[in-house]
Amino acid sequence: MSVRFRPGHLLLACLAVAACATGLPRAEPADIPMLRERLAAAPGDADVLTRLGIALYKDAQHAEAARVLDEAVAAGATGGAAHLYLGLAHEEMGQWSEARAAYAGFLDAGGSGALQSDIRGRMALMGRRELEAAAQQALAQEASLSSEPPAPRSVAVFPFRLVSENLELEPLQVALADMMITDLTLAGDLTVLERAQIQTLLNEMALTEAGYTEPATG
Repeated sequence: MSVRFRPGHLLLACLAVAACATGLPRAEPADIPMLRERLAAAPGDADVLTRLGIALYKDAQHAEAARVLDEAVAAGATGGAAHLYLGLAHEEMGQWSEARAAYAGFLDAGGSGALQSDIRGRMALMGRRELEAAAQQALAQEASLSSEPPAPRSVAVFPFRLVSENLELEPLQVALADMMITDLTLAGDLTVLERAQIQTLLNEMALTEAGYTEPATG
């Protein structure tokens, strides 16, 4: 059974303390009508957008909060609060990559020092959630390769998913998979379905679904 990890609890308790100690904007659901009026009078005001996004987040309107906070960031919101609550909103929606990017924006913006350790922990957690989602996707792809039972002692190796801001490391995603393929092949009694073969089959399936090829060609 999978358990949904919510960003509430400890981190939100820290936010309540930090709001008093570091001057994070305060906004509550009851403020939403007033903040909407202020925004109508001053469209694009980064401070009002940030406070409205925070209020919407606290009202569990996470998709709307993310949209408003995106606007706040684009409008030049400072202090990191918009990035912080944007990350929380994305996290509530299970959008791990977007949440991690927003938290990174909080750190880059010089957000509250009292929260930086907690946010780095959230970023690490988001990275793990991304890997879990990628693994589930890979398993779903593998299951879609054939409706027939797999051949005994066969194994498929997909590229790894690297969670890093360093684009220079991206080739490792394929290189590590190729190393595993080589090692498994040396075992002798395993049938290894290589990455290229898998991708060819997936591409064939995509073309078939689009009507560009006949299923029999696969």
